[in-house]
Amino acid sequence: MAAAAFAALAGAAQRSGPHALALPAALCASSAARPIPCASTVPGFGPGSNMTQALRCIAFVSPLGGTGQTTVVANMASLWSAVGVPCMAVDLCAQNSLGLHLGQTHPAPDGWAQRVEQGQWWAESALENSAQVRFLPFGSPTLQSAPQNLQHDPHWLSTQLQACAWDDNSLVLLDTPQWPQALATQALRCADLVVVCLDTTPRAPLLQTQVQRLLDQARPSAGLALLATRFNPRRDAQRLALQTLQQQWPQLLAPYVLHDDESVPAALAAAHCVSAHAPQAQSAHDLNGIARWLLARCPTSPQGEA
Repeated sequence: MAAAAFAALAGAAQRSGPHALALPAALCASSAARPIPCASTVPGFGPGSNMTQALRCIAFVSPLGGTGQTTVVANMASLWSAVGVPCMAVDLCAQNSLGLHLGQTHPAPDGWAQRVEQGQWWAESALENSAQVRFLPFGSPTLQSAPQNLQHDPHWLSTQLQACAWDDNSLVLLDTPQWPQALATQALRCADLVVVCLDTTPRAPLLQTQVQRLLDQARPSAGLALLATRFNPRRDAQRLALQTLQQQWPQLLAPYVLHDDESVPAALAAAHCVSAHAPQAQSAHDLNGIARWLLARCPTSPQGEA
């Protein structure tokens, strides 16, 4: 059933034009969500075997901070989960803020980083909210940094992901720290789709060479996409920046731009995703379009690690 939902939504993305902002009925299910307390753990989620065929990985990466990347990841996980696509959002950032978009009123004190620090199974701290959105917090480890063995094993993240007992046709969304930090680089090596988030400020077009280097680190088989975020159309500098990004990345830039309207911070303050807090907001429509567009670009099966 999940595979059918994935295929149907991806097909809708391919048929929809860049200005088709109406919310599909299937995605509107998430708008009925209310405050979403987190369960203690994800039932049955633990070490597995022979799971690599079920895993498709999307890495959200940026050479910039403050692009709204975590907002995008949380909303994608919520929208896709609402239509039956099995998702797990993994917070790889020490800021530990992904859960604040998914029902937590405070950063999760327990997360995968502590488990690794203590030599335990890394995914035991996975959570699921009442909207059935699953996520793995970073947590608050003593070291406040990535595990030391990341420096010695360039495939550490891929190994951990492949060892999990994923549902069939699962999507794993990786919210990475600012590239080129180690976890961001490792996420690029195991992603089936790489999504670069760039805000529409004058700094973003100046990083064309840096973004290209980032994309060059992705696997040859990976799909590539760019998102323009935090757009304020009333600012001349942002309109010019967006136009420049469109000229620089005509084949990769999403046709949907994430507007920086008041619903984005309001949803965060309410511990909601934008699509649940204000489903009629411009930013909610933007995120809905991005969800459809990204699904159309995501491989329907994993491509294998390079």
